[in-house]
Amino acid sequence: MYLHDHDMSTAGEVAMWIMMGLFWVAVAAVLIWVVRGFPARRRDGAEEILDRRLASGEIDVDQYSTLRDALEGRSRPQPR
Repeated sequence: MYLHDHDMSTAGEVAMWIMMGLFWVAVAAVLIWVVRGFPARRRDGAEEILDRRLASGEIDVDQYSTLRDALEGRSRPQPR
C-alpha cells in the first residue's frame, strides 16, 4: 500500500486547497443566509410596527390603510 505515492503537482495541490476553501466559504454563506432569514421573507421594520399597532388596537383599520399606503408610496384621496 502506497498512500503517499501520488503524482499530483504543486499546482494541483494549490488548486485543490483553493477549491476546498471556496466550498467552505459557500457552505458558511448558505448557513448565514438561512439563519438570518431569506431576503424575500423579510419585512420592513415600519410595516411590522404598523401591524403590531393594528393588532393591539392602537389604531383602527382606516388609519392602518392610510398609513400602509403612505409607507408604500401610494396616496389615497382624503375624504372631505
